[in-house]
Amino acid sequence: MLKVAFATDDRVRVNQHFGASVGFAIFALDGERAQLVSVAEFAEESMDGNENKLPAKIAALSGCAAVYCLAVGGSAVRQLVAAGVQPIRLEDETSIERLLGELQKA
Repeated sequence: MLKVAFATDDRVRVNQHFGASVGFAIFALDGERAQLVSVAEFAEESMDGNENKLPAKIAALSGCAAVYCLAVGGSAVRQLVAAGVQPIRLEDETSIERLLGELQKA
């Protein structure tokens, strides 16, 4: 099974910047089903370039192949890739259900 995370504040849409995200919905999926396996929640943060907030967020994604978000800074990209997590930047808010469906088809 593949594990992917979505930066979200409502568990319905990808609608958060990685570094300032208040939460990640983490799903395990295969070609037939997708299941929410965990939720990571964080205190609200500003997008201030503060690197201290990144380690806890990256640690919460342990075992995930990718994280979907609206934006992600260069330092976070480097740290995510080093941890084996591919950041995927979306242009607009997108339904998690739609993204899971696309992943399952792939």
